[in-house]
Amino acid sequence: MDLTMRTADLANELALIERVVPRRPTIPSLTCAHLTAHEDGKVTLVGTDARVGIVSRAGRADVAVAGSSLVPAAKLSDLVRSLPGDAPIRLRSDGVSVRLTASGYVGVLQTFDVQDFPAVPEPEVETLPRIIPSTTLLGLVRRTRYAISGHEDARGVITGALLECDGTTARVVATDGHRLSVAEAVVEEGAAYSSILSQLTIEALVAAFDEYDGPVEVCIGARHVFASGGERTVFGQLIEGTFPAWRKIVPTYEVDIAMPRQALIDALRRARLIADASRVALRFGVEVDSLRVSAVSASVGSGDETIAAAYDGLPVEIGLNAGYVLDYLEAMSGDTVRVQFKTKDSPFVMRSADGGSVCTGVVMPVRL
Repeated sequence: MDLTMRTADLANELALIERVVPRRPTIPSLTCAHLTAHEDGKVTLVGTDARVGIVSRAGRADVAVAGSSLVPAAKLSDLVRSLPGDAPIRLRSDGVSVRLTASGYVGVLQTFDVQDFPAVPEPEVETLPRIIPSTTLLGLVRRTRYAISGHEDARGVITGALLECDGTTARVVATDGHRLSVAEAVVEEGAAYSSILSQLTIEALVAAFDEYDGPVEVCIGARHVFASGGERTVFGQLIEGTFPAWRKIVPTYEVDIAMPRQALIDALRRARLIADASRVALRFGVEVDSLRVSAVSASVGSGDETIAAAYDGLPVEIGLNAGYVLDYLEAMSGDTVRVQFKTKDSPFVMRSADGGSVCTGVVMPVRL
């Protein structure tokens, strides 16, 4: 392999590939980026941890000799990133090492046998793709991923997010058992499916398509999800199992009030400055035309803030994990949020229409 290309182009794609490359895998070759120079001048990079991977086409190159090389990803990325971005960089591989030449710098990195790198999975022939705009797909993911269980003891389906497509609706659902987040948007009609994506797959999607505003082709196979858009493809193993029956968690309600989202965020942040660090629960009370957020600390003092809201029912109080409520509110960008619940012992529901998506957050109450 012998290629010359713009340093910045290679650096950008190596930084992306590093997102899925493990630091201390049981298989040493997984620490590498699989670099391929094609005769037509295209350069492909692949990084994977054997469960989730990213394939990137890293711009055009002057390819003198086509071929592949398996290079330690972190070290190669660090070196390339340290070089002037506009200068060309040349990479020549002899099957044992790769030689880097750029701006007066000459370096040699030992390589691995390309045969040791796992094969990139391919969608099954019968798999029907679904076209979803990248802004829609990432919007659904960003508004729900905070609710994926990150607890070290968590297992199974709650360590990922449910991706559903049904008719003209695309939906992402996440829960950690204490809260639930649902975001859905209208898309073009296409194949129907319901599969659970791992958290690492979710993060790879955000990294790969963050600056891309075109269509993403999503395919769900028997064991993998594939998402392709522009010059990048993300693939990831699906999580096996049955996702919780989340629709049963969203309750009927008697309290239904609308209020400014930012005003509620500000009130929660101030209340947490007062609350005991060991107590994450704050008191939420609704009265005529208002919602009240209260915090009490035996060692600090107390704080009470009232937010104007349209409500003419009976007074109700509920205890909530302030962090969970803030996670939902901060993932949204709409101006208004609707708050709904039935009693102090029922789930607390928040709804927001946000950039073409309809988002629902559910938080279980806590005892005050």
